[in-house]
Amino acid sequence: MINLADTRNCHTLLRQAKAAAVTAGRRLVDLRREGRLNHDLDPIWTREVKAEADKIIERLLVEELSSTGLPMLSEESGELSKNGDTDLRFILDPIDGTANFIRGIGESSISIALFKGEEPVFGVMFLHPSGQLAWGGPDFGSFIDNQPICVSTVQQESRAVLCTGIPARFDLTDKTLRDVFIGRMLKFSKIRMIGAASISLLHVAKGSADCYAEHDVMIWDIAAGLAMVCGSGGAYKLSPGAHEHSRHVIAHNGKLA
Repeated sequence: MINLADTRNCHTLLRQAKAAAVTAGRRLVDLRREGRLNHDLDPIWTREVKAEADKIIERLLVEELSSTGLPMLSEESGELSKNGDTDLRFILDPIDGTANFIRGIGESSISIALFKGEEPVFGVMFLHPSGQLAWGGPDFGSFIDNQPICVSTVQQESRAVLCTGIPARFDLTDKTLRDVFIGRMLKFSKIRMIGAASISLLHVAKGSADCYAEHDVMIWDIAAGLAMVCGSGGAYKLSPGAHEHSRHVIAHNGKLA
């Protein structure tokens, strides 16, 4: 939670983040229209797509947010700056769901989160291709185009919808991990893999899904969505993953056992 002394500053930062997301979102629409879809697979994590558009959007976001003077962590460039005078930090994912964007499969998002230490303050997401702006946090509530959203009321896993995924860093050769992954899914009524962690978390935040869980997902994939789940009445649990900046995450409506 943010201190009362930080409230005015955080509202200003939220306005800047929303403006940055909209500016970057318009550029993303242009890139799609121009056919700027050049991409390749990461040479190390060969299930991870890297696109020209990711780098273009990252540069734009960094330019838009640099006036805040806050440190940033981004998918494409890692730690972009450091500032020992604050524990606030922007966490950026220029395009979460790059493969969705490149191939035209479902939604992707431009995701901006502000964290205070390890806790989310707010998240902002520009949704592509709908053009909607989603935002929220534990002290703000959560909204899509300024309409408030709320988590579901489902209480039983056997009646619940789970969103999940198989991240690029998930070790498919590890039988124990596979068994945990499959065992988790079998508890739920329905399973959905959407291809963008931020979008999955948004579904939890707005009540169209009840839970999201993923193993070794990167913090920039989930940071904005976690803030929105908190803002709409949900809860989450994080634990360190096997890689730098990766996390094991479970986020839910706060009502599931």
